[in-house]
Amino acid sequence: MDKRKSLTFKARSTEEIIRTLKKNFGENVRVLSISQIKRRGLTRFLKKPQFEITATAGEVPIQGAIPQDPLITTKTFTNPSSSIPFKQQIQRILRHSGFSQSLMDAFFEDEPFGDPCNIQEILNHFFHFLQKSYEQLNVKEPGQRIALVGPSGVGKTLTLCKLIAREVFTLGQKPVVIKLDGEQSGGQDVLGTFCNILGISLFQEGVDQYMSYDAQQKMLFDHEGVNFFDQDAVGSCNAKLDQWSIDTRVLVINALYDTDFLDQCFSKIKDLKLTHCIFTHLDEVTQSNKLWQYVLKRGLSPYCLSFGQSLTADFTPHVLSYLLNKTKITEDLLKLY
Repeated sequence: MDKRKSLTFKARSTEEIIRTLKKNFGENVRVLSISQIKRRGLTRFLKKPQFEITATAGEVPIQGAIPQDPLITTKTFTNPSSSIPFKQQIQRILRHSGFSQSLMDAFFEDEPFGDPCNIQEILNHFFHFLQKSYEQLNVKEPGQRIALVGPSGVGKTLTLCKLIAREVFTLGQKPVVIKLDGEQSGGQDVLGTFCNILGISLFQEGVDQYMSYDAQQKMLFDHEGVNFFDQDAVGSCNAKLDQWSIDTRVLVINALYDTDFLDQCFSKIKDLKLTHCIFTHLDEVTQSNKLWQYVLKRGLSPYCLSFGQSLTADFTPHVLSYLLNKTKITEDLLKLY
């Protein structure tokens, strides 16, 4: 039974929002919407802004539980009499399910199997191989200066809003937000309104100059879209990140992109000194298995995953559990076995 409860309330400040949320929901809170209440007449100038917040708490899907079920649960498939070596049969299934050759090679090196074997057993071993490989990653904690970098249209500003909401509602922090896009104003309306509602300071390079700041205060940077096929654009981006001494550089990438474009983006890790990665549009991806090779083999620490359009929700820092829950084998291929 769903024990989730919801609450709509009014607040005058970020501190009041956080206090009310924690009092009613504890740490397991999910903010569904935030809107500024419009006042009429002169009262809108004389009184502090007031916000209406709708929140809920309870069991939220995909929040860190590691699935225990195997990849295939319908029936047991055994290796038939075939002229094709057993290892090649397994690789064919995994390849058509979206997994890379490098992952398959690492799996069979780590888990050698004889021939013949039970196919379901091997697939279950592969599932746990993915989990073990992720747990062995040296995942870096993000620093105090975090910049989101990626091509245009991948959802950097939306992702930034989600991170701001997490800082405010979950961590109880008030970061400073800086847009590194010169005189451009793309995304300013959404991000500016969102920061205004939450009481977050927003500065735009070329318009505002953020000079005095606490070195210990968290700063979130929204960089304009980068053309990863233009080395000059990549070099300019890196120079700007260096100028601000940004220690956490997050590659934000659309999970819908094909592997050729993903490879191009990940090839700039050294040029941009990237440290973390975030995949977006997971709600539109029907086969997320291709992401494993980038999470496990490219050297960037997974930051979080975004799977919706909400400014305050629809993302998770539990990358491992999300991917494991979404990992599937193309079962049509198993009908041959």
